[in-house]
Amino acid sequence: MPDHTPSPVSRALDAARRKLLETGTRNRLIHVNRANARANCLNVINERADEVFSILRLQGRRMRFRALGKDKADAAGEVPLALAEAAPDEDSGRLTDHFLETPLGPDALARRLLRLAGDARTAEEEQGVNLLYLALGFLRWKEAPSSDVVREAPLVLLPVQLVRNERSSTFDLVCREDDLSTNLPLQERLRQDFAIGLPEVDEAEGWTPAQYFALVREATAGQRGWSVDADGMQLGFFSFAKLLMHRDLDPANWPEDAFAANPLLQGLLADGFEADAPLFGPHDRLDALLDPARIIQVVDADASQTKVIEEVRHGASLVVQGPPGTGKSQTITNLIAAAAHDGKSVLFVAEKMAALSVVHDRLVKAGLRDVCLELHSRTANKKALALELGRTLSASAQALPEVGDPARLRRTRDELNRIAELLHAALPPSGQTPFRALAEIVGFIGKGAPPPAIALDGLETLDGDAQAAALAAIAAHVGARARTGPPEQHPFRGTQAIDLQPPERSRLQVELDAAVSELDALTAEAAAVAQALQQPAPESLAEVGALCAGLACLANPPTESPADAATTVPLLFAHAAQPRLLEGLQAGADWAAAQQAAAADFATAAWTADVAALRPALAKGQASFLYRIFGGYRRASAELATLLAAPLPGAAAERLALADRLLEVQARRRRLAEEEPALQAVLGPEWRGERTPFAALLHAARWLATVRQATGFTRPAQLLGALAALPDQRAPPPPCCASAPRAAANACTPHSRACTWTSPRPASARAAVQVALRAAPTRAAARRSSAPRSPSCAPPARRWPRRRPPTRTGPTSCAASPQPTKPARARSCAPCARAASRPRARPRSSATPAPRRAGTPPAVPAPSSTPCPRSTATRSWGSSARLSRSASRPRASSSCRATSSRCRAAPWARWA
Repeated sequence: MPDHTPSPVSRALDAARRKLLETGTRNRLIHVNRANARANCLNVINERADEVFSILRLQGRRMRFRALGKDKADAAGEVPLALAEAAPDEDSGRLTDHFLETPLGPDALARRLLRLAGDARTAEEEQGVNLLYLALGFLRWKEAPSSDVVREAPLVLLPVQLVRNERSSTFDLVCREDDLSTNLPLQERLRQDFAIGLPEVDEAEGWTPAQYFALVREATAGQRGWSVDADGMQLGFFSFAKLLMHRDLDPANWPEDAFAANPLLQGLLADGFEADAPLFGPHDRLDALLDPARIIQVVDADASQTKVIEEVRHGASLVVQGPPGTGKSQTITNLIAAAAHDGKSVLFVAEKMAALSVVHDRLVKAGLRDVCLELHSRTANKKALALELGRTLSASAQALPEVGDPARLRRTRDELNRIAELLHAALPPSGQTPFRALAEIVGFIGKGAPPPAIALDGLETLDGDAQAAALAAIAAHVGARARTGPPEQHPFRGTQAIDLQPPERSRLQVELDAAVSELDALTAEAAAVAQALQQPAPESLAEVGALCAGLACLANPPTESPADAATTVPLLFAHAAQPRLLEGLQAGADWAAAQQAAAADFATAAWTADVAALRPALAKGQASFLYRIFGGYRRASAELATLLAAPLPGAAAERLALADRLLEVQARRRRLAEEEPALQAVLGPEWRGERTPFAALLHAARWLATVRQATGFTRPAQLLGALAALPDQRAPPPPCCASAPRAAANACTPHSRACTWTSPRPASARAAVQVALRAAPTRAAARRSSAPRSPSCAPPARRWPRRRPPTRTGPTSCAASPQPTKPARARSCAPCARAASRPRARPRSSATPAPRRAGTPPAVPAPSSTPCPRSTATRSWGSSARLSRSASRPRASSSCRATSSRCRAAPWARWA
């Protein structure tokens, strides 16, 4: 008894056919809801199928669309549609004109056509098939005789496309040259459920849709309640590609056991494939195994692509995968060209139309257009197929071009391989390859490195160890250059030049003596400064630089008075560098700044109020006008008004902004509360809660951290002693003989330590230190010199700013000072001098100043009885004599109307 058990291949194909079969009512080829006005389709009314078919198909003319409805929506929000007439008047010409009447309004029709055209173009570009059809005639049927639901299925599907009309900027309907299609899903549904054979569409000469509708009526005459709407038409998307594949997989359409006996199908669906022996090993050279005359490649291919091509040509079954841009389309192009060369046929299918187009375009550019035949929708019609076959047959009669000589190709390949071997061959004794050397040179060129200016002789004899030693020496030289700077500025430059002439030796001796003198003076000054700061004397220039850095830090202490420094420094000295302290003080400073900025807008109770509960209601009120009417927004606004020091704004956005601002201030307050235990432990008695001066303490902590990093202070007492020993750079110079006339100044001993000359305040502490260090060797050299000096102790002439000319005060003797000091130049500030020179600031006197001659500088007014605050304010932390703040700020007089609070010289007396 024969075994009728289906094979695994047959079972797999049957399961695939069942999945492809879609005959349910969700398929638009089975049921179309023409009453749905919002569907992605367009109904056509008041037309006859035969007339439309004649104009579009037989005459090949375009048809335009006419809107009969209205665009204005009614109260229910629905668009009013025009209704079809029962029997259009044949004499009016409406059935034979080139307009398709639609029930939509003009705007709705334009939008519907634009969407249909875009979707049709997208489907054709991505899938390669046309889905836009004009359905002519509908079969009205029921699933059961007792059912009240009437289904409608299209009968004739006319392939069309929407073309933009350049004149009217609208869309015209054009018939495509594709064949007419029978409604295959409906045919299968009627066959399975009702045993009705739907007739085929046989488009012969003189065929009309009315003839086909008559055949359908005969086939469905036995069904009660069924009818045919011969003039019903709809433009929409219909797809039956799956049913075509369902028919192709039907075993009845193929010879017996055509599927089961096919080894490729058995391998794909059931048994799999046996492992093929690889044609190439992992280390094989392709040029040694492949003859150039046997390689068929119409586009460029690398080694991996060549392996795939040759494996397929030798009958291997494989899968090639890779990300985009790895050359899969190039490989497919070469595979098709190689198969055509070997006398084989290739069916190339793809899910996307773009993949087909890319491969076809590459084959056409390679001159292989005659071996390609497109079978997708754009050319899948009888006329295009006939034209393509005729062109190919005519091209086959032409003579083929001559093939190149493979021997020449072999010689070129061998020459290129020889060059590649030379580039990658290691050269003794270094073991480097020319390819690596070229790569390194190209890398240096890409980085913009200048070419080396070294001798090339002997480089080829360097081995690996010698190269490593040379690189280490070069690296050490580069590191030394980075530390010492340019060689021409090195202090020991020229020490090896021992062959000197007598004049050069004499000049060198003078320069060395001067350098030694300068170094001695610098050492003495640095030792004096270090002793004053209770620091060890520097023994090198680096230590002198560190001392200068410490002086720069000490020149600008954050406190306003010695008393504040005596309190703040011991308090924060040990904890100044701790990040936790800086974070806590920063949180306090942020809170204090935010609270001070918001104090004018909020009451005191606002800092502890629960504003987070009010914000959601205020935010909803800002977003919606209707929500402001309800009680939630109004209660939140009333509670917010109790927290404000000003009237509540009317705008919802402003109320929400106030709430957000208050929430930000409260967040800063909570941040300070988190840091409160740590701050209280460090500050101790200086902790005053939210009234603590956080900004000043933060500034002092940062300054102390910088001072401790730049100096060697280990105890607060050392730092306080250094601050007391330093002169105040911001205080005005004390009165000295420099302000006296030249005759009185002759009484001072020149360059004596008993008289200190104070220059105008430098722009910064670093500049002050540099001025002191530059002046120190000069004074030391003056003490060692025995040549007579000028008796004047006045400093050399200096260039003053143009807008702030110096103003000399009256003579003051050096003897007036309780301690011998260097001569200093006391001068008034520029604002005081200008205020004294104005006519409105003169003393109330009847005397009139003499007129000034043209071209002469203005006369400097004589000093008044009230001294300038800049010339009188002094400060000394180390002595007991100290002027009070009130004494250093006298009242405005006739010679100086500007008080110390408005005078530009106020920063000089900041520490007084």
